[in-house]
Amino acid sequence: MARSGILYSDVARAADKIKQSGSTPTVDNVRQMMGDTGSKSTIAPMLKKWKEEHLGEMTIINSGLPESILNAVRGVYELIKAESANAIDEIRSSCEQNLAEKEIQIKAISTTVNDLSNQRDHLEEESNRIKNTNNVLQLQLQQSHLELTALKNENQGLLNRLNDSIDQVKALHGQLDSARSQFEHFQEASKNQRLEEKQSYESRILQCESDLRHNKALQAGLQSENAQLHSENKQLRTTQDKMKEITQIQLQELSDLESLYNKTMFKLDETERNKNDVTSLLQDSQIKLQAIEIELAVSKNMQYSLEVQLQKAHEQNSSSEHEKLKLLSKLLQDHRLQPASGKAPSEKFSDEATE
Repeated sequence: MARSGILYSDVARAADKIKQSGSTPTVDNVRQMMGDTGSKSTIAPMLKKWKEEHLGEMTIINSGLPESILNAVRGVYELIKAESANAIDEIRSSCEQNLAEKEIQIKAISTTVNDLSNQRDHLEEESNRIKNTNNVLQLQLQQSHLELTALKNENQGLLNRLNDSIDQVKALHGQLDSARSQFEHFQEASKNQRLEEKQSYESRILQCESDLRHNKALQAGLQSENAQLHSENKQLRTTQDKMKEITQIQLQELSDLESLYNKTMFKLDETERNKNDVTSLLQDSQIKLQAIEIELAVSKNMQYSLEVQLQKAHEQNSSSEHEKLKLLSKLLQDHRLQPASGKAPSEKFSDEATE
């Protein structure tokens, strides 16, 4: 009973044993070598594949050449095969090295692009922070303008009050001068009255003294009020000086804020220029990256073309070897038909190989 699951390795092992014994592997003797296992429909395609892989060896075996010639042909075949494999390995190694260098360049450029992107993000954050600071400074500047306007209005109100107080002091001085004038006129009238009316002198003098005391009291009150007004005037002047100092301080702070605003705007402009430079550099790096990717694609196409050419060369090599083997077989057959020839088969093979 035939077992199931025949593998290609089993068929190849049986065919190698049959080939080493000097026979040609067939479906029947391979099946017999495996102990009559496996169906012929299963063994046939596997044996066909093995024959395709050992086409040159099977042609030499079927030609009936001596073992020495077969060994020489095998050596030449193995040498050509090894040289072709070495050439293919060298080309593949060179292509892989070029591909590795290109990948290193791409990684370096990708790293540079990432660094530039991070720097651009940092500059954008710095620009946003400066813009926010600028907005805060503008708000502070507007608040300072409003406070300065309020202080100016308050100062104007104080000046108006001071002017009113000065007007009141002037009015009091006028009243005092009028009282003095009236007092002088009263004294002159009293003198005239003394000359005219000696009898009423004492009563009138008493009245005059009473009036004088009253006027002195009035004058003292006026002087006290005048002193109070003078004190208020002095306080108003002190307040006005303080307001002037505060105004000067506010103006200095406003000037400092304007200077800081100008510096901030200059720094913002410089940041914008740096951002434009970084953007330009990033665009150049992207263009270089695209050029390297194109060059890498061209290198891959060249590698594929070289592999195709090597494959064709290998196929041409195999075809040429097959033709040489056919020629050797023909020469051997001619030698068998002409046994009286002066050269041995090995010498003919040597001459043919030299040609």
